Amino acid sequence: MDVARQVMSTGGELLRRSFRGAMEIDRKGRGNFVTDIDVRVEQMARELVRNEYPGFGFIGEESGSVVGDEPYTWIVDPIDGTANFVSGIPHFATTIALLDGDGTPLLGCTYDPVRDDLFLAERGEGATANGRMLRVGALAAIDEGVLGFDLPYPDHLVDRSLALMRVMLPVQRVRLLGSAALGLAYAAAGWFDLHYHLDLRPWDVAAGLLFVREAGGHVVDIQGREATTMSGSFVAGNRLILDEFLLRTAAIRSGSR
Repeated sequence: MDVARQVMSTGGELLRRSFRGAMEIDRKGRGNFVTDIDVRVEQMARELVRNEYPGFGFIGEESGSVVGDEPYTWIVDPIDGTANFVSGIPHFATTIALLDGDGTPLLGCTYDPVRDDLFLAERGEGATANGRMLRVGALAAIDEGVLGFDLPYPDHLVDRSLALMRVMLPVQRVRLLGSAALGLAYAAAGWFDLHYHLDLRPWDVAAGLLFVREAGGHVVDIQGREATTMSGSFVAGNRLILDEFLLRTAAIRSGSR
């Protein structure tokens, strides 16, 4: 955990200094950006954790994978919410997790350097935000709650995401903030009563899965199966809200992965 926190501190400082400044920007696809800052943060994280734990594997969004000799793997997203970062919108985070040999998160850290919000969790030890214990929201129905979701890249999944939102109306508020890592952290904190996304990668969600579960919540895939880092689609909240979501969206979810 100390090493993960050091990654958050060093990476966060670089993001603060670089935000709304000059940067090199490339496109990986429509709306999917990578900057030289992403690369620099990931290189820093990779060097730090590999120096401390040379036998552990490493997975980074930008640099790919290193297979380790031991059954543990660090997984890093240097900037989750790069589109926000590029656009000057102050909502993005660095996230890191340590996975066991089965790909299950053992610990996770997500850091929002703009708000100085540090989310931490260790399996079996609970989850915190800035030292305060997290607990998922206690609402029994979503109508009075906050629904968070973000849009995926493929057009057909955008359409399905919006259709899911429409059948969940009316809700108190709907939020699309552009960072899945923070979306899951907000669900763990009870700031979102439900959060979903239909197309995510393991580095987006590894820490967030642990946050939600350690905060007493549940994360399933779009078919209602217990989510893993490889599930692709994710829905997070308390059990009652998740069951309501699955019931109300059954027709739309038919045929979804």
